[in-house]
Amino acid sequence: WAIKVLNANGNGYWSWVICGLDRVAQMRDTDGAQTIEVVNMSLAAVGADDGDCGFSNHDLLHQAVCRVNEAGVTMVAAAGNASRDASGYIPGAYDEVITVAAMADWNGMADNVASPPAPGSPPAGCSRTTPDDAFGGFSNFGADIDLIAPGTCVLSTLPVDRLGLMTGTSMATPHVAGGAALYYLAERAAGRGRPTPEQVLAALVAKGTLDWKTGSDPDRNRAGSVREPA
Repeated sequence: WAIKVLNANGNGYWSWVICGLDRVAQMRDTDGAQTIEVVNMSLAAVGADDGDCGFSNHDLLHQAVCRVNEAGVTMVAAAGNASRDASGYIPGAYDEVITVAAMADWNGMADNVASPPAPGSPPAGCSRTTPDDAFGGFSNFGADIDLIAPGTCVLSTLPVDRLGLMTGTSMATPHVAGGAALYYLAERAAGRGRPTPEQVLAALVAKGTLDWKTGSDPDRNRAGSVREPA
């Protein structure tokens, strides 16, 4: 499903995003179940989590996110690309979403793998010099980050039937949204009930790996900081 909430330049109003989220919450299958299991939100702007679903600071976007969460839909959000603490950017700062930071992954393999082709190098046309399996220098960081995924020079679709390299947490987020979708399918195939968003997050974190250059994480020296799995 594609629910358009931004204009052709990637800009828009939170009211547009709220309408899109409300649309997700309202969509039902013929049996009454939620039509959409996972929402990918590759967008970010300045804001904060009041810890009260937006009712204390009158954050209408947070209220909409909580409505989707209460409907049992998993939401995955970009951390943002300001090289700052993600707690200052929404929707990634909200506890009700899975927040994703970006790393470089040039060969799809773990860090320090002895056999070729590790370590990898950037693809042709990529201007980034980030080491393989290292934190993306542009990416937001901090305690609100749940997972990290490839987001540096990722091959992506472009307008008018083209492919090109794109960089940002907006590229990392769909990797995790896809993982969440696969988890839903696996649970269904196993005959289990639909998992809650909290169960989806727990499963993805449990399956994640720390075999990336965790020493490149900007908050590594903060007291109590935890490395997010890839």
